[in-house]
Amino acid sequence: MLIIPGLLIGYTVHELGHALMAYFLGDYSQAEYGKITLNPFEHISWSGFVSFILFGVGWPKPLQANPLNFKRRYLDMFFVALSGPAASFMLSLIGLLLMLVAAASLVYISQTTTERVFLFLFPCFGLP
Repeated sequence: MLIIPGLLIGYTVHELGHALMAYFLGDYSQAEYGKITLNPFEHISWSGFVSFILFGVGWPKPLQANPLNFKRRYLDMFFVALSGPAASFMLSLIGLLLMLVAAASLVYISQTTTERVFLFLFPCFGLP
């Protein structure tokens, strides 16, 4: 149950990255389909969501970009395809930055060592 919020945010950011890139490159149908939104229910494929919960493999609703709306069809489709993973990567970097700020704040506030804070945040790396 704890993974569901991350899953919703990840699906939304990934598909929004695809939709925004397609929109900025000339495929305005993404606005018509309602894909340019932060509402996670517009991006979720319910069968993919249930599959992720049960089997650990899932998928969002795929973006349907029309290459005929682009000036450079193949290159622009490449950029649309690349923008989803790039958005997911940027989201993971932001999450890492927030985790580092939280860890540094804990070290500063508690006046303890970084090893103890690291073991508090990541107990699976502790010694038996």
